[in-house]
Amino acid sequence: EGNLNKWWLDEDYEAFEEKQKEMIALFDGVETEAGLANGKLIVSENIADQGGITAALTAAKDEKDVDLKAFFSQWAKIWRMKASKEFQQMLLSMDVHAPAK
Repeated sequence: EGNLNKWWLDEDYEAFEEKQKEMIALFDGVETEAGLANGKLIVSENIADQGGITAALTAAKDEKDVDLKAFFSQWAKIWRMKASKEFQQMLLSMDVHAPAK
């Protein structure tokens, strides 16, 4: 019914918090041509992307004809972007997605 419930065990939530800190640290301050990435701003999407690519890679590895070079090349291609430096700076300040490059 839309009621907010605490469903995580305390130790699971603590483990998640530690993993989240690692993800923030991984991306915080990454240099782009438009400025530095803000790890805290983009952490939720980075976690979602990491989960998605992990699930997709796990499934792909079960295929006998998996082409991992193509798998990762396609992942990189979907994040291509051509934008002005000013637009990229605006995204760095407010977009919850990591910089495309």
